[in-house]
Amino acid sequence: MDVATIGDVEHQAGAADATPTGPSSDDGALNGKVIEPVTKFGDDDGRTLTLAEYESRIRDVTHQYLLVVGRSLRAIRDNELYAEEGYPSFEAYVNKRWEWSRQHAHRLIKSVRTAEIVAPHAECEIKEGHTRVLDRIYEAKTGPGEAKTAILEVWNEASTLRRPTADALERLAIAKGHLEAPKQKAAPEAAPLAVITGMRQALKAFNLHQLRTVAQETPEAAREIQQECEQIGGALLALAGELSADLNE
Repeated sequence: MDVATIGDVEHQAGAADATPTGPSSDDGALNGKVIEPVTKFGDDDGRTLTLAEYESRIRDVTHQYLLVVGRSLRAIRDNELYAEEGYPSFEAYVNKRWEWSRQHAHRLIKSVRTAEIVAPHAECEIKEGHTRVLDRIYEAKTGPGEAKTAILEVWNEASTLRRPTADALERLAIAKGHLEAPKQKAAPEAAPLAVITGMRQALKAFNLHQLRTVAQETPEAAREIQQECEQIGGALLALAGELSADLNE
């Protein structure tokens, strides 16, 4: 892939960026660095892609996952492309097609707003932890132009120190007056041990060997057991994915 300076990337991305342009990034902390241009996975020619094309992007993305998947989901939702496959709603589509909750899908879509601002300047993968902090900066400002300027100021400075983290972005945003310092929190309460203990006991009681034996001895029940295992496994994986996102992993 050819490389380009930040100025080249901004020129390529400008037509697709709906956010008003703030001060030139040539004055930012990344001036002079060489970075890989970020592909704009949008409908730059004004054409809405097919559901299959958007799903291919979601399935095959290897770089800037958050941006690519968020844009694809937004297009599927806004153009109601899910109806082509008989889904009655966007929520039903993401749940059945991708085994994602409605909340998770909408978090991905919401992340696009600020991910698009920093993508031309990002040398690392943009994650939900980043965009949660950047969204707070965006919402604290009076307009898109002011928000973009503040977001780029924080992102570019964080990038000069080390690989940006959500904590580093938040500290810089507070230091520069873009976010208010959090109020002193009370000491955290003990974890709900009863819930955790109950979960562990339930998992221990889930006798895999016994289920396997029943399925072998009762073929007519095997299909039902398989379906139940898939549903339980899917639900646990979805929960684990949402917890990982909440922990900024």
